[in-house]
Amino acid sequence: MKLKLGSTTYAYLWDYSLSESLELLAGMGLKYIEIVSCPPHIWPREFNSNEREQEKIRSVFEKYDLKPVSVNATFLDINLISENPGMRDEAIRQLKEQIDLANILNFPIAIVSVGKRHPIMPPPYKKSWDKAKQGLVELVKYGKEKNIIIGLENGWSGISTADQLEKMTEEIKEEFQIDSKYLKIVFDVANSYMVEDPVKGLDKVFHNLGLVHFSDTDGVTWAHAPIGKGKIDFKSVSEKLKDLKYDGVSMLEIAYPPNTHNAIKDSIKIAEDLGWQKN
Repeated sequence: MKLKLGSTTYAYLWDYSLSESLELLAGMGLKYIEIVSCPPHIWPREFNSNEREQEKIRSVFEKYDLKPVSVNATFLDINLISENPGMRDEAIRQLKEQIDLANILNFPIAIVSVGKRHPIMPPPYKKSWDKAKQGLVELVKYGKEKNIIIGLENGWSGISTADQLEKMTEEIKEEFQIDSKYLKIVFDVANSYMVEDPVKGLDKVFHNLGLVHFSDTDGVTWAHAPIGKGKIDFKSVSEKLKDLKYDGVSMLEIAYPPNTHNAIKDSIKIAEDLGWQKN
């Protein structure tokens, strides 16, 4: 079956504007797009009220017939499970602005990672889990108002495994009677590889799977390297997605400063050889 291939604008964050990044991806024949919705590309708090800038981005999508899929703030600063209540409040505020951005630009998915626990003196895991759930429920309810899907992604020490992704998603749906349409899983293959076998992880999350992120890593360093630069068996990943009859997008999430553009081009070629298609 056809596996849809897309790319995020993440790799171009420091070298090109968002418009230029979209044009570069379009030039490689890609149609399915995720935008990294953080400065310097986009600051939603300003962009969401700037109709001129909004029209500029829409015009690029229209010109190249690009298909909006997801917005992703990246989560180095945003932390839903911080023990600091002011930081949690700001995280909720910024993630709601991400949802508004998705609504304005017609992106169906707003990606959320719950964040990270303190590496030296973390609170009991149950405490972090409950904070994550509380924040996610508020975001899913807000997403429903805006007709935007919340895509819960694995990463770092908050929620890192497939079991945790599935458990959190199911608990929220059952305990709060959340419509499953508005809460999906975004499964990051490279992040998964750091803690488990991503092929087995896909089996566990497939029931709620809404989007796949993929890039490579050696299993030692948290990285989003080009396909083939690490140790992940992407042939097995593609076969698993085909077996599961996954009909969503697999989004390249490459971050490789030595040669950004070629890193994406080379990754596309390998992905196509394994059964992914750009359009």
